[in-house]
Amino acid sequence: MSPVKKIQLKVGRFNLKKEKKKHHRKTIACNLELATTVGILYNATQREDCELVKNLIIDLKQLKKEVLALGYVNLKDSSDIFKPHISYTYFDNKNLTKAFIPKSLDVTNFIEKRFSLLIDLNINNDFPLEYIGTLSMATFKVGATGSYRDEEFDLTINIGENKNTKYLVTQIKHYLSMIKP
Repeated sequence: MSPVKKIQLKVGRFNLKKEKKKHHRKTIACNLELATTVGILYNATQREDCELVKNLIIDLKQLKKEVLALGYVNLKDSSDIFKPHISYTYFDNKNLTKAFIPKSLDVTNFIEKRFSLLIDLNINNDFPLEYIGTLSMATFKVGATGSYRDEEFDLTINIGENKNTKYLVTQIKHYLSMIKP
């Protein structure tokens, strides 16, 4: 990462820290059975991850859950590749400030929506997804162990050497089924 990008990221992290002080959410333990609304946050740059999320959404909708997925496409402009859908919204690098903070109506709505459950599939630790996941008003947040999630999330899952989205989705489903609130 270039020195300029490092400074921009540092500014972004400073702004996130400032915004975090303004946000207060109530935590309520939740499993897949009890969740009524589910938010899914993921990196949509790779097609394989998009397919995994699509299948996860299908599974959740079969369980009668309201689902909204927000994907970050790490490209300058993804409007020709990705089209918004009822359950899927996307943002790309043109929706980021100089400090890598995502700015769009879809992002703001996602952050402010009080999901019963937020599933963060961000295994690359992309800062725009960190920003959204940290500020999300979801009542129960789950994701992979490490980085910002250890401090900000209610349930983190150690995926060890299996740093891939497919394994993370499997583990999240497994551990959420074990929760008995």
